[in-house]
Amino acid sequence: MILLLLSCIHTPPHEPVAGSTALRLTERAFVDPDGDYCSWQSEDLWFESTALSVVEPPDAPNGCQPPGEYSHFVELSGQDGPYVSAVVSEWGCCPEQKSLRCVTWDVRTGQEISQDVYDDKNALRRQIRAQKVWERMGSPEGYTLDPKSFLVGGSHLTFCAIRGEDLLRIKVR
Repeated sequence: MILLLLSCIHTPPHEPVAGSTALRLTERAFVDPDGDYCSWQSEDLWFESTALSVVEPPDAPNGCQPPGEYSHFVELSGQDGPYVSAVVSEWGCCPEQKSLRCVTWDVRTGQEISQDVYDDKNALRRQIRAQKVWERMGSPEGYTLDPKSFLVGGSHLTFCAIRGEDLLRIKVR
């Protein structure tokens, strides 16, 4: 993980919202009569009664689809007023699948947001600064810097550059 700090671009704190986030784990495991094993688990993010990152179990009699494994995990990263950020990872096998992404939601709507929604006055300046840092880093091979992939926390914003299961965090203050 690489963390770079630049000169400040200040986003005033957003008004807090009443309520709290919670992670809820759903798990399924099954061995069929042929001995094929299946494991399914999802750690879901909720804000009060609003689902932010939820994966429904497969539509199968056992709530799992053998053979194989699937996992979905959420790592809370930050909150600023009604905006909550997390790193979401998914993996499974049979067939092999892996993904990692940084997501920010508006807890009032349950929808993912863009930088423009979070701070429309500073979104473009932050993207330009992050791009300059990215170029100074030599645009690390295989990583993708996506302005839609960001995390909030306090008055700063962290861009995420992802390559497979690896994550670089570029903090822009």
